Amino acid sequence: MKIIRLLLLVICFPIYSQGNKIIKLKLKDSILKKTITDYIISKENDSSEFKRIGYIALRQIYLNEEAINNDLKSKFDITDQYYRPTNDLPSFYTYIEERLVLIYDHSVISKNTPYSKKKQRKINRLVKPYLNKTIRLKIRDDNGKLIVKDRHFRDEKITLHGGILLSIYENGKVIIDSGYR
Repeated sequence: MKIIRLLLLVICFPIYSQGNKIIKLKLKDSILKKTITDYIISKENDSSEFKRIGYIALRQIYLNEEAINNDLKSKFDITDQYYRPTNDLPSFYTYIEERLVLIYDHSVISKNTPYSKKKQRKINRLVKPYLNKTIRLKIRDDNGKLIVKDRHFRDEKITLHGGILLSIYENGKVIIDSGYR
């Protein structure tokens, strides 16, 4: 019985630990890499804020591994972000044009994957250089009574309506939609 428990522990441990790591990778897909590079350059030209801060969030929202001819092979959501991820943590990261790209792979995440403080700390360290600096914040009510005191307040923004949608077809056709939201 002890051998069976030990065997189960050894088999299950790698699955548990893989869900708690964020892995650095190098993007090999030239279409995806070029699209992200063009998006970064475009954002830097359009936004003075993105020149200073911000990172890229990449989410694959569709994948068809059995695509043939004119079928849609994959679809990606590419957005600029300005916040520390806390609930939905990325599985991978890379750098393109010296800009952090967090890659969310929801096929790896399952409901049984536990939250990891270690993974959260690593993501915070990766994202920190791409966010506003922290400030000391004190908020007082009308009577002067201190109601909020935050020594590490950071002004963060989440991009909800923005970014681009990249669709890649099996025949090589590529569609970039910037107005899909």
